[in-house]
Amino acid sequence: MQRVAEASKSESETLNAGALLTSFAGLRRAGEIVAMEWRNMNLPVNFEDSPLMKESYDRVRAEADANRLVAVITETLQRKFPNDIPADLNSRLTALSVDELDAMFKRSIDAKSADDILTVSSPSTSLGH
Repeated sequence: MQRVAEASKSESETLNAGALLTSFAGLRRAGEIVAMEWRNMNLPVNFEDSPLMKESYDRVRAEADANRLVAVITETLQRKFPNDIPADLNSRLTALSVDELDAMFKRSIDAKSADDILTVSSPSTSLGH
């Protein structure tokens, strides 16, 4: 580990080396040891900036954002309009993009009906009941 840190020429290379080592160590079931040594060396691991890990990191982040928005929209509908919730609400919401879910969440603040929230901003599409 120390040789990797010393061999890296920039902070970015060091962070990427840490992300790569941690990832590969997980494949060999040595991840816990590598993580402990990396912490002992007091070097941060930045998966977000790692070229190898960025795509996966972005995908996981988008999925987490979407799941959070689905939960918030569902709770908002349950509290504001408990009698107007479509039976297939969850499957319909999970089919939407993060941008569509975000727009729905923003509409939910001032919504006067479930349809005000559930109408998707694409041509003639609604998640209504």
